[in-house]
Amino acid sequence: MDFYSKQKNLNIININGYVIDQESGLLISVPKHLKVYNIPQEVKMLPETMFIEFRDAEEVYFADNSILKLPYRFFSVGGSRIRKVHLPKGIKSLESYSIDGIHIAYNFPSTLEYLGASMYPTISHLVIPSNIKALGSRFAYCDKNLISIEVPGSIKTLPVYFVGNCKNLKKLILHEGVEEALNGAFLGLSSIEYVSLPESFCSPFQISNTFYTGNSVYSSRNLNGKVLTIRKKYNGVFHTFKMDREMFKKISFKDNVAIIETTFWQGKKIHISLCVKENMETIYELDFQTKQVQKQFIPISESLSKEKAIRPFVSSTKIPIEENKKRFFPIDFSQKMTVQEEMPKEELLKDDSILTSLEKNVSLENESLATSSTIEEPFMIDASKVVVPDIPVPTILSSSVENNPVPIPDTLFALRDMRQQYTESQEKSKIK
Repeated sequence: MDFYSKQKNLNIININGYVIDQESGLLISVPKHLKVYNIPQEVKMLPETMFIEFRDAEEVYFADNSILKLPYRFFSVGGSRIRKVHLPKGIKSLESYSIDGIHIAYNFPSTLEYLGASMYPTISHLVIPSNIKALGSRFAYCDKNLISIEVPGSIKTLPVYFVGNCKNLKKLILHEGVEEALNGAFLGLSSIEYVSLPESFCSPFQISNTFYTGNSVYSSRNLNGKVLTIRKKYNGVFHTFKMDREMFKKISFKDNVAIIETTFWQGKKIHISLCVKENMETIYELDFQTKQVQKQFIPISESLSKEKAIRPFVSSTKIPIEENKKRFFPIDFSQKMTVQEEMPKEELLKDDSILTSLEKNVSLENESLATSSTIEEPFMIDASKVVVPDIPVPTILSSSVENNPVPIPDTLFALRDMRQQYTESQEKSKIK
C-alpha cells in the first residue's frame, strides 16, 4: 500500500485488503493466503494476468454488478488450486479460455453477451442461450465430447472454426436470425448427420473432408455409406436434401435453385430446381453416382418432429450446483445375490473376505428391498436412505459421483481398528 499511496495520479482505496483504483475500478492487489476471496462491488476491471495470491485460493466470488469482463486465460494459469468461481450478475464477456472449465466449476449469468473459445460446459448436447450475441473464434474447435449444438438467432455470424474438427458432432441446428458463417466454421465434421439451416442463413454450407490432428493433415477414411441430411428453409418453404456424406462438399441457394458441389465429379455442380407444394415439405434424395434425384412430399408437421429443443446450459458442471446435496451412487446387482444375515462379531473379525465383499450385508430402510431374496437388474439408490449397520459395512459406500464423493463411514475404519487390535492380541497371547 505504501507504493500505491505515492502515486499521485491514482485515487487508491482499500476495502478489506482489496486495493482498487477508484477512477477506473481496476483491482490492483488482493489479500494474501486466503482460501476464499470475495471481490467487492467497487471492482470493475481485472488486470490481464491473475494475481499470484489467487493461486492459493479455492473459491472466488464476485459481487453482483462488479466486473464486466473476465480477461483471456485469467483463471487458466497452471498450478492454481481454484475449484469454484462465482461470476456476478452484470458481467458481459468471458474471453477465450478465461476459466479452466475442466477443473473449475462456474456459473453463466443471464447478462452474458459474449463467449470466447471453450467457454461453455463440458456436455454432449449444447444449446447456446439466446442472450449470447457473439462467439469467439475456435469456439468449440476439436471438441470430441460434442454431439449436437443449437445456435440462437441472436448470433448473426458464426466465427472462424466454429465447430471445426468436432469429429463426433452429429446434429447442427441454426435458428432463424443466423446469417453467415466465416471460413472453416464447419471444417472436418466427419460424423455430421443432420443440419438445419434457417431462411436468414445466406452463406454456403460447406464441409471439408480434410481433417487436422495435431500438425498432420489426412483425408477421412470412415465416411463411406454415411447419409447427410440438410434441411433448409427457403422462401418460407422447407426443403430437405439427403445425400452421400463422403461425396458432399458444398450447398448454396440462389434464384429458387439449390447448387450442390461434390467431390465425385471433379468439383462439378448439381443444380436442383426447388419444388413447392402447399403445407408440404419436399425431400430430395440424391445419388451422385447415377446423377439422379428422387423427390417426395411429406406434411410439415411430420418433418418438425426431429427438432426438439434441449435445455440451455446453466452451469459448467454436469450436475447442477444446487443439486450437489442430493448424492446418489450406483450399486451393481448385475448378478443374482442374496442378502446375508449378520454374523457374530467375533466370527466377523476372523473373516478376511467380509471387508472386501461388495454384495453382502446391505441393509436398507425399504423393507421390500431388504426382504427380497434376489435382485436381478441394476438400479439407483439414494445414499440418504442407506442404513449403515454397526458391523459390517460394505466398501461400496466409498463410491462417488463426479465431484461429489460419498464419504467412507467411520464404522468401516472402526472395524479395521478392531481387527488390528484383535490380531495383535492373538499374537501377544501366542508369545506368552
